[in-house]
Amino acid sequence: MAGCRQGAVPRLFGCSWEPHNKSGFVHTHVGFVQRWRLGGASQSSDATPLLVSKIVGSSRSGSVTHRNFVVMAAAAAAESNQDNLPAVSNVVTVRHADLLNKSSDLAAVLEEGFGPSGLGIIAISGVPKFSELRKKLLKLSQSLSALPEEAKLQLEDPISKYSFGWSYGKEILDSGQPDSLKGSFYANPLYDVPTLDAKLIQRYPAHCRPNLWPTKHLPELEPTFKMLGALMVEVGLLIANHCDKYILLVKGRIN
Repeated sequence: MAGCRQGAVPRLFGCSWEPHNKSGFVHTHVGFVQRWRLGGASQSSDATPLLVSKIVGSSRSGSVTHRNFVVMAAAAAAESNQDNLPAVSNVVTVRHADLLNKSSDLAAVLEEGFGPSGLGIIAISGVPKFSELRKKLLKLSQSLSALPEEAKLQLEDPISKYSFGWSYGKEILDSGQPDSLKGSFYANPLYDVPTLDAKLIQRYPAHCRPNLWPTKHLPELEPTFKMLGALMVEVGLLIANHCDKYILLVKGRIN
């Protein structure tokens, strides 16, 4: 999240989580990734959907990745088109109300979106408070980027390889140059201290380190970040539960 150039526009807020087989806990991580482009701020839609994307990998059914997702609060389609990106018209959309209904049959939708011929993305529409929180948080990203360098330095966590807190210019591109067009901010939206086990913290610093917040300089960032992050985790878990039902259905067909 955040920036270093004038006129920077925050583009993406991402959340991922997955069971960590070795450490024995569920890794939940949320972060901003903001990439800069020239020009003024673009306009985003109030109806921007929440996007749920599967990560590379598959369940035994071979059709849908099991409990391994990235949830993205992405820019609206019109905003993406300003970057000369191709418009995608066949993204599968599911209403949030249908996710909440445990009796909803979403097998066909999941197959279309996450199956072998799908894009790997499903858009979730009608998520309560999503647009409001997204706008508020992305505005705060610009405030974070404008903090004094000393303040941002206090938010860096090299031990976690910058997987927590502020990260700018740490990622090395294929050219060997640092990526100075992107700034990021990462935190766990559910637990400020994921674990107190010193061995786990030492072995898995990118998963187990504590959060870093700009409490003094930008106190409103933490509660807003956590509210949107928790909402995204909640939506992702709803999708995962329906994927569980789908996988059981596929197993039944095979048997």
